[in-house]
Amino acid sequence: MRLTEQRTFAGWPRLTIAGFALASMLLVLLSLSIAVARAAPRGGRLAADTFDEELVLHDLTAQESSGQRAVAAKFHFTLTHNHFANEDDDASQAGAKLNQMRYESDTATSTSTQRSSQGEAASSDALLPSRSSDSEAESAELVDDYSAFPRVVGQIAHTLGVQSLRLGFTQGRWQFDNWGLEANHSPLFAPSAELQASFYVSANLSTPQQDSIVNQRWAYLRNALAGLLCASLNSIDESITHTPAVLSHASTKFGQDIRTLRGVLSHETVCTENLTPWRKLLPCRSQASLASLISGIPVVDTLYTSISVELSTACLNTACTQRRLTLEQTLLAVIDPSRSKLFALSNASNIRACPAARSSIVSSTFNVSGASFLAKAFQERIVVNANAWVSLPVPIRTQRFLRGSVNSPGHLVTQLSNLDSAPLSVLYQDVVPWFLPLYSYGLEVTTYSVNGMANLTALVQKSIRPSKLRGRPTVIELSLVLPANSTTIISVPCDRAFLHFTEYPADASRGFDIG
Repeated sequence: MRLTEQRTFAGWPRLTIAGFALASMLLVLLSLSIAVARAAPRGGRLAADTFDEELVLHDLTAQESSGQRAVAAKFHFTLTHNHFANEDDDASQAGAKLNQMRYESDTATSTSTQRSSQGEAASSDALLPSRSSDSEAESAELVDDYSAFPRVVGQIAHTLGVQSLRLGFTQGRWQFDNWGLEANHSPLFAPSAELQASFYVSANLSTPQQDSIVNQRWAYLRNALAGLLCASLNSIDESITHTPAVLSHASTKFGQDIRTLRGVLSHETVCTENLTPWRKLLPCRSQASLASLISGIPVVDTLYTSISVELSTACLNTACTQRRLTLEQTLLAVIDPSRSKLFALSNASNIRACPAARSSIVSSTFNVSGASFLAKAFQERIVVNANAWVSLPVPIRTQRFLRGSVNSPGHLVTQLSNLDSAPLSVLYQDVVPWFLPLYSYGLEVTTYSVNGMANLTALVQKSIRPSKLRGRPTVIELSLVLPANSTTIISVPCDRAFLHFTEYPADASRGFDIG
């Protein structure tokens, strides 16, 4: 009996080890099956992210009146991501469910905002467009399938209901008279930081409720992008934020409205601290692909530098349960090859390809053989394509100035010259800060033809939103038809508001930015 117990006791460890080994194998197989199931497209419908990159070189020396050597380098990166709703829901039911969920969350947001205005503190969670369990499940499903597309951008777009977004940082001024107008993917912003975003809101809400919700999402978006790109976008307050009248209110067929806001920071320009996080949005960052040619040298070495981020969403079916996110990142710089070190093109012999890139195109509009600022091995990869850079003549020349003495009311004058031989329809938009109040009753639009005769028929439609003291700016939008070879002068009386000493800019010699 004792021997039998010993045999049983001795055999037990062997059985236990075998059982543990079998259980471990089953767990490994189960984990692999789960991983494969997650990685596999749901029903064969989820497409992978795509990433395309392009570098275009264009010699601007022939167009430079001063004879200074100038080469334009344009990096353009395009990323797409497809999101599909849960297959368990019918397409129409999923679309209706999403709209109802957003309507309920927006209503809750508006209610909480009204309560906070009465003295009750509103929860920060209520400021977001959706916080229900269904939306959390949808958000979790949304971020599961990111590969090349930056997840943080997708989360921002989904959480805040962003329909489109356009952000740009610019250093220097584009010389339109010498360099012309580049037509393909060129963020020709003014020397500033410019942010414009459109949001989805429920059409069942009233206008004040929509305004409250959009303003809260706008604040969240500014703070998120400020942290993402190391910029002072959170400084865009009410005094420099406006709604373009032409984009003020748009509707979709999915029971949603689109509201647009725009803000400009005149003193914020591009810097290397913006360039580094901008590159980190790319799949391979700066370790591979064409982005590795962008070095961290300060951008003051360039004649002009502009970086931009543009996000857009598109519905792939009638219920808008299938959406495509498209992110376009563009860097456009004009460099002097003899002194600029911003682009390490002379060390571009061994560029590693990015595994996520579907296509990598390097093209030039001129013959780069023998160029001292290009590596010889890199020259062999460049395709000479005259159509890679489409330079258009500038049809309109603009000039603006303030007329009058310092201590008396004056006039804000804008001159538009149509250089084309055909009439042009233009939309003129001007945003003037509150400390320069405009008197819209005195607005005058006068057009002079080639022979100097005045013609008062250029103005078609106008929209003027007056400013508020220490609040929103004045927004003027004019729809004009400029006759051929004519000059149109827009003049509006203005005044200067009394400022507190704390409202003066830090750099007194620089003056004030008035748009």
